Amino acid sequence: MKKIKKYSWYIIIIIVGVIDCIFGFVKLYQKFDFIAKAKKTTADIYEISNNKKNRVLYFYYYVDGERYQGMTVTMNKDIDLSDQITIYYDKSDPSIISSDEIAYFEYYAIILGGIFILLGIGLINKTKKLKV
Repeated sequence: MKKIKKYSWYIIIIIVGVIDCIFGFVKLYQKFDFIAKAKKTTADIYEISNNKKNRVLYFYYYVDGERYQGMTVTMNKDIDLSDQITIYYDKSDPSIISSDEIAYFEYYAIILGGIFILLGIGLINKTKKLKV
């Protein structure tokens, strides 16, 4: 019981890392699954909002003659107002969209989770070696 208490913080770090990795993989799978099942169209960008790392793109797109609005986040600095982007929409509800612009959130979650897992394992190993 004493050993489990000694390593409890390290185990919590590992568990947080595993949860973070699972979350990242699930979100990534959901995005790719949606894109695989969705229909594709082009959208015209009408506004771009910049912050430190990302750009928010606001756009119009048409499905069966009806106009819809949408937005996406991208790290791509090469997109201008006159450009078009590819978006994917749900066949049954065209207002549900995704784009192939990647904000890298899912990848960051997976990498951060991996770092937590390695950190927790490393701390456990280091603590074991110090006691031997």
